[in-house]
Amino acid sequence: MNEPDASNATIEIGLSSWIIQDGNYGDFHVGDRAEFAVEFYPDSVNKAASASPALLERIAPAQYNAAGRILHLTSELWVLDLGLLVFQESRPPKGLSVGDSIAGAFHLGIDPFFYFESLYASAAIPPMIYTWCIHRILIETAPFVESTEGNARGGPKVYVRDPLKRGRREIAATNAWNDDDGHADYVLVCELLDIPPKRHRSVDLWPR
Repeated sequence: MNEPDASNATIEIGLSSWIIQDGNYGDFHVGDRAEFAVEFYPDSVNKAASASPALLERIAPAQYNAAGRILHLTSELWVLDLGLLVFQESRPPKGLSVGDSIAGAFHLGIDPFFYFESLYASAAIPPMIYTWCIHRILIETAPFVESTEGNARGGPKVYVRDPLKRGRREIAATNAWNDDDGHADYVLVCELLDIPPKRHRSVDLWPR
């Protein structure tokens, strides 16, 4: 099992192989300079009683305890400032408002296409495409196993990663069409470069 140490110098971003297969990005290589926005997936989120400094504290690969504030919110989208601007295109929990302080546990993942294809055009949404240097790439090594959860009534088979065999190994580059028979899950260990976020990616970077 080869996982990165928690570090203030790097941020771990999850990546599923289908995002590359859809043509939204090329394969990633260690040492690449990449541009992408970051989507968050809340495992838990709570309104904080008082303002607290932005926080990203790693608890698992691409998963963080985080604190910050709500920067933008509609019925179908919310943007958080966690020291890093992140978004989620889904219905926010009830009772939240712009400016509220929040805390919770979040998975961070690469923007599949939601921001760079459409959300960027809204003046109400800030620039969110950051520039990164990829220092390491980790691939999930747990095999898929059949899960019966949610299929008690004879629904289709569902396959999930074996929770008893979760692990990561380091690779030099993604190979989205062939890694894990095209079903790979990656973590990009990235350094956030000191370049202001923007609305558009550089045309010479993607697809590779």
